[in-house]
Amino acid sequence: MEHSAISKGATDPIIIIGMHRSGTSMMTGMLRQLGLFIGANKDNNDESNFFQRMNDWALRQAGGSWDNPEMIDDLLANSTMRELVLDYFQLSLNSPRQLFFLDWRNYLRGQRIATMENPWGWKDPRNTYTLPLWLDIFPNAKVIHIYRNGIDVAQSLRLRWQKDLEHVQKTYQRQKPIFAALPKIRTFPLSVRCSDLEQGFKLWEKHLQRAQVHVETLGDRAIEVKYEDFLASPLEHLRTVAAFAGLSTDEAKLREITGQVKGARSQAYKKNPELLAFSRSVNERLERHGYG
Repeated sequence: MEHSAISKGATDPIIIIGMHRSGTSMMTGMLRQLGLFIGANKDNNDESNFFQRMNDWALRQAGGSWDNPEMIDDLLANSTMRELVLDYFQLSLNSPRQLFFLDWRNYLRGQRIATMENPWGWKDPRNTYTLPLWLDIFPNAKVIHIYRNGIDVAQSLRLRWQKDLEHVQKTYQRQKPIFAALPKIRTFPLSVRCSDLEQGFKLWEKHLQRAQVHVETLGDRAIEVKYEDFLASPLEHLRTVAAFAGLSTDEAKLREITGQVKGARSQAYKKNPELLAFSRSVNERLERHGYG
């Protein structure tokens, strides 16, 4: 069965993959300024709520989650389940729910995902694992992979865990009298795995390896950007990525957008004694991915 949400002549999407949110958010924000539509309803990391929810839903069908994504491989290998998920994706993309991506004003004007004419796409770390499903629907999509040093990623995940834990603890204490009478149905929305540097680093390794397989497989329909290289020469890299995505490469605009990039964010872990010590323990693994 063919699954294509693209009408003849419609623009193929740009699908942005990569685990570290700040790195992909920076690049995505710049591409948005150059004309890439990434959705009307986004979270604070520039991730489309519409596509994020579908990715989460697909991972759950295989018993997985954003921090345990490899479970989806079982779903991808099962033709019956894959067809079911694709059919639901197709239904969602063509349903009125797409207005949450397009914005109700655009939707009422007749804009549809299936007939997008201007450059568009979305970013979500989960795309790294759900990409085969999206390529079933958008076989000519282009992919941008943005990656960052695994120590900084693991630390970012750990800081996020600590912040989320504080919020969950406060919420639980406030609602505790309710749970004394009624059972708590929902789980605590936490990733225990990411509370540990080593586990966060392993998750980064798996994401990076999977993403690089996609890049190699897609050939000239994929481009890869190392975050640290981007910080070192943002104008050059943004120019390349913008051209790849079919966006404006006006030199004055590119210089304006990249003018605020701070190279000091590169390899931030080296300023933290704990993280520097951890980096020595995983040095060989870092070197395999071009870091050291």
